[in-house]
Amino acid sequence: MSDTIPAAQLQAADVLLFRGTGWLAKAIRFFDGTDFNHAGLYMGDPSVAEALKPGVVRQSLAESLKGRQRVIARRLINPPPTMTPVTAVAETVLAAGHRYAFEQLLLLALLCLTRKLPMTPWLRPLVRKALDAAAGLLARILGQGKEPMICSEFVYRCYDEALPDPVDVYSLQVGEMTLVPPPEAGATAFAFGLSVAPPRARGRGVHPHSLLAVEMARRIGAPPQLEATPSPSLVPEPVAAAELDSLITKYFEEVQATPSLATPEAAAVSADLDAAVARFARTYYMATAGPAKEAVALSSAGPMEHLFRTAADFVTPGDLLNTQSLVTIGEVK
Repeated sequence: MSDTIPAAQLQAADVLLFRGTGWLAKAIRFFDGTDFNHAGLYMGDPSVAEALKPGVVRQSLAESLKGRQRVIARRLINPPPTMTPVTAVAETVLAAGHRYAFEQLLLLALLCLTRKLPMTPWLRPLVRKALDAAAGLLARILGQGKEPMICSEFVYRCYDEALPDPVDVYSLQVGEMTLVPPPEAGATAFAFGLSVAPPRARGRGVHPHSLLAVEMARRIGAPPQLEATPSPSLVPEPVAAAELDSLITKYFEEVQATPSLATPEAAAVSADLDAAVARFARTYYMATAGPAKEAVALSSAGPMEHLFRTAADFVTPGDLLNTQSLVTIGEVK
């Protein structure tokens, strides 16, 4: 691998991984355990296809690189004679790009739920606010008639759908998490047959020590709610960007200052965090469950099970960095 690669040496279907600025980008990298928080696909003309707030769009390479701290390019380690099938999928998605929308908040929310995170006093309010902010975002996306699209999911999909076979020369293999259930409550989800990994190697799955695994196990093992029990509000609290940035800052300060930290399974889920998880699961279900979307109560098992199963299958920028199907060819200059 060279240290740098001139833009002129990029090839169509190269995977671009971006390191952005700001606390939200930093939180995504920390929770995903990676150096990059955004992904795009080089189209070779020279432009980049990527999922952004307006949808899946094509930008000039210069515009895509603007304001990034660092951008690296990755390429299939054993490329076939042509990468046209990959860029053809991208062109198809670009043609309907207005149907989609992406903001880093959705990626952050899924990482908050599925990764093993150091537990500190500030983590709970951070996750609660992140989930409510993401639920509000999903509601707006849904209200606009759009579908959520994670940036790295778009890139992965271009390779995955290049040929119809489940595994082919374009397939990207993503390593799974260690699938050892946590003790006590965490084992319940496994006992009920809720897989924390996708049926084939795609996303890394739901970490057995993550908030979502613990929350799902608790819900499965809990007795049915009484009808008289008041349900939490369906409407997520509004969250200002500055408030979320402040919580991320405080959480990072705690993590750096504390040598040994507990993990989510060691702490009881608070009522306000429980409600935020339920609100996010319901809104996520409404935005991603397909044509049979329906109004569901927070107490319904459907949204939580849908979130648990689909969150096990999403691909992150870190997955695209770590997959051995790609080789890093250099930092783009």
